[in-house]
Amino acid sequence: MSLQNIAVGHQELKAFLLRYLQGNPQANTLLFAGPPGSGKSFFLKAFAKDFLCTKNSGVACGKCPSCKSFSMGVIPDFKECNEQKNPIKIQQIRSLQQDALLHPVYSNKKLIVLYGADNLTLEASNALLKMLEEPNLSTCFILETNMPDKILSTIRSRSVLFRFQPYSDRDMKSILESSSIEQDSTKINLIASLANGNAHRAFKLCNEEYFSKRIEYCSKFETIVLEENVIPEFPKKMEKNELNHFIFESQSLVEDSIRVSLNKEAQIKNRDQIQLIKTVAESFELPSILKLQEILLQCEQISDSSAVQTNKLLLKVMMDCKKSLYF
Repeated sequence: MSLQNIAVGHQELKAFLLRYLQGNPQANTLLFAGPPGSGKSFFLKAFAKDFLCTKNSGVACGKCPSCKSFSMGVIPDFKECNEQKNPIKIQQIRSLQQDALLHPVYSNKKLIVLYGADNLTLEASNALLKMLEEPNLSTCFILETNMPDKILSTIRSRSVLFRFQPYSDRDMKSILESSSIEQDSTKINLIASLANGNAHRAFKLCNEEYFSKRIEYCSKFETIVLEENVIPEFPKKMEKNELNHFIFESQSLVEDSIRVSLNKEAQIKNRDQIQLIKTVAESFELPSILKLQEILLQCEQISDSSAVQTNKLLLKVMMDCKKSLYF
């Protein structure tokens, strides 16, 4: 797919990308930055097809050898690295350096994509910086990242930045409606709102099992927050992915409770949980709810802990939640 064929989302950024392509781009490092699920990878691959087209018009012709290689799925001038967004060590950058020295097969340049560039170790960052300081002019790098501020400032300063924002609810609804997923309009509207601009989350919510888990976690959140003398045991029995899901849903419900406290009810995301959200907002003062939000936002450390540490941290989190609300 070419950029010009993308009809939904980031239309101003799409126009900027097309102008960049049509202006005979010379930069050898590009930075695609934005939150998870904001369409970076989707736009990146469309950009790559346009960029590598041998017609050099800024729009993929669909007929040249490079464009045909995209259709076949074997693209010698386009290399994607670290698609799982794991920590990137110096050995991987050294291997990448060898790839960067190879000449393009069809196009004037090769395009190398490094996903999760915010996961570079310091040694890997310095090795990448050195490679960018002494570029092979026939190779262009795209660094994909959720957190551009974690990338060395010296690397950022050498990059052309394309910043993605979360999808709007309207765009998310259009994306869901144009997919092969079958949902009624009411459910699509709810999912578009719950996704909060994250397409990955939207498609997860279309899965009935995942959506049912969300409902279950909303109920568990109610137990923790509204039952003063109850310290539930259920978090200790959760797998890490379940725990992360539970924490995410809890954070979302707290954010909505803050919206109600600030008289911004129209902005509620969890529209099917309005009664719970209003009860929380009416039961506690805003400073207490903000403190609860702060505690939940610190829960990322739990997912990086051992099982024993996780249980201790969970107990502390739940006790801190109770203290923030009742004492």
